[in-house]
Amino acid sequence: EALKALVARAHDQLYDVRLAVENRLAAEFDEFGPSSDSALTFREDIAALDTMLSSLLAEDGPADTTPARLALHRARGAISAAARALFDVLVKLDPDLDTTPVTAAFGTAAQELRGAAQAFRTLPLEDATAALGQLTEDAAWILESHVETLHRRAALRRDYDIAYAALAGTTGEMVARVDSLTARGIDDVAAVETITRAAALVGGALMALVATGVYLLVRRRIVHRLRSLARVLDELSTPDAEVHLPRWTGADELGLLRDQVVAFKEGRDEIARMQREQQAHLDQLAEKEAQARAAATDLAARKAEAERAAGAMAERQNRREAMIAELGTVVGSVAAGDLGRRLSLDWDDDQLDRLAAGVNGLVDTIETVFDHANHAIGEIAAANLDVDVAGELGGVFGAFQQMIGTTALRLSGVVREIAAAGRDVSAGSDDITEIARNLAEENATQAQTVSQIASAVDQINATVAANAATARAARGDADSAATLAAAGSADVESTIAAVRQIAESSAEIVAFLNEIESIAFQTNLLALNASVEAARAGEAGKGFAVVASEVRGLSHKTAQAAEHIKRIIDRAGADIGRGVDLVEQTGRQIGTIHGAIVALSARIADVDRASEEQAGAVESVATAIARIDTAVQSGVARAQTCDAAAAALSTGARRLSDLVAAFRLAPEAAAQKTPETALDRAADKVGPGIAHGRADRTVSPS
Repeated sequence: EALKALVARAHDQLYDVRLAVENRLAAEFDEFGPSSDSALTFREDIAALDTMLSSLLAEDGPADTTPARLALHRARGAISAAARALFDVLVKLDPDLDTTPVTAAFGTAAQELRGAAQAFRTLPLEDATAALGQLTEDAAWILESHVETLHRRAALRRDYDIAYAALAGTTGEMVARVDSLTARGIDDVAAVETITRAAALVGGALMALVATGVYLLVRRRIVHRLRSLARVLDELSTPDAEVHLPRWTGADELGLLRDQVVAFKEGRDEIARMQREQQAHLDQLAEKEAQARAAATDLAARKAEAERAAGAMAERQNRREAMIAELGTVVGSVAAGDLGRRLSLDWDDDQLDRLAAGVNGLVDTIETVFDHANHAIGEIAAANLDVDVAGELGGVFGAFQQMIGTTALRLSGVVREIAAAGRDVSAGSDDITEIARNLAEENATQAQTVSQIASAVDQINATVAANAATARAARGDADSAATLAAAGSADVESTIAAVRQIAESSAEIVAFLNEIESIAFQTNLLALNASVEAARAGEAGKGFAVVASEVRGLSHKTAQAAEHIKRIIDRAGADIGRGVDLVEQTGRQIGTIHGAIVALSARIADVDRASEEQAGAVESVATAIARIDTAVQSGVARAQTCDAAAAALSTGARRLSDLVAAFRLAPEAAAQKTPETALDRAADKVGPGIAHGRADRTVSPS
């Protein structure tokens, strides 16, 4: 009974251990499932990231273009889809679940967010990208912990199921063994009592001896072993007690019971080992939970830092936008020619303040350059070429000022050269006038001669053109005749083919008529046989004899008609043969005519080509004479124009001298030095194309 109670208590302890394991596994799932602190923190971080992206999509946000807004909407949708994929996986209890869709969803979200960052013109999404990267790492850690918990839960459940089944089977088997051993002991005691009673009849001494031996035997072999097993069971029932297994063994029931007790002790040791491993796993899970809570705390701190950075970035972005607006106003004023606008210098940002100071300095420099340039150009416009534009500016601005001064010096030299050239032009204009008059008279004589030659060539050209037109008409007629001859030849060939087809059809009709004659002959024979059979039949066959006679008459008429048609077809065949011969002869004659027409067409084509070549040559001569006439007429006009231009040149030279006299020139030494040194140096500073451009615009002596 004590052994049974011990086994029942072992069953209860196994059930309690299994229930505790189930509760612990459920608690672990709550710690790493969709309702865990890590999952809730992840939800909050996803909501914060979505709020950040929503603020960018506000009406006054930086998403000022349609592509940027569409890219942000796609990024928000991809991030929400990734979060849904994660929580769809967290609610599943399958340890072999596939986490690839979650990883792919977060990769798609990162790609969409990078695309949205590229769609912005001024504001990159570094904070949102960093937050999404951290969320991706957190999601990977949550997934790994969830899958690891599911695997450990499945392994523990599997191990506990195996251990529980093994121990339950062992204890049940042990109870059965104890029941069997108890029944066997009772039977042995009854047998001993029977032997003792029998021994009492033999004699008291023998009975005492036998009783003493049996008692010692039972005490040594059964009672001692039962007591050792009871001691082991007491030790097993005491928690954390050291168990001393009996050293004896046996093949009887007590030995089997001892083996079952040893197996029970080993099962309890295995349960203790599994409990220790479970506690170690629980300690690891607690440590990971602490790490997760620390990571969540760190994530919250990073979130707050990201929010502060986002606020600072938004404020800085507002200042940048305000400065960009003011800079656009200043640049627009400068582009419109208003150099009085400047940027403010108080932006609470060193970079923006330096940029504003640099822009203001640039506008000041441009204003200084234009003031000096306007002054110098005003002096030049007032005919004062002796101006000084020396300044302390460098780079292209200094080169620009130096170019203005160099231009004034070069203009002084040019004006001097113009004055000298005006005097030379005035002196030579009279000679040019005389030469132009002589040239005009000679060109007028040449123009009259060329006009007469052109008239004669026009008459020749008209005659040649008429001949060419006649040749082309003859060639067209020959081509038409050749075409008609070819068509007639084709028609003759078609006629021959049709007549031959008729002859073949006539032959087929003759064959068919022969078949009809054969059928009529057979019908006549059948009718004759029918008449003979009717005559044999006597009175009963008279009607049949009449029918046979009519059939013989019809077959005879059919044979006559077929013979008549055959004779007609034979005559038609002979006529068709003669027609075929005539048509073939006609075809050969038409072919001969066609060859002659083709040869005639070739000769007419040669005449046409020769006429066209002759017309082209005459036309070329006429064109050349016309060009000569035009050139002569143009020479006459140019000679007259040259005469008028020489007179105008003389007048212009005198007026040019009067205009040059109004300029105030720079000293002659500076004007002679500048064209070769100062101008070239200024051109080298501004660009290699300026000096060469002036050289390219110089008029060549020719």
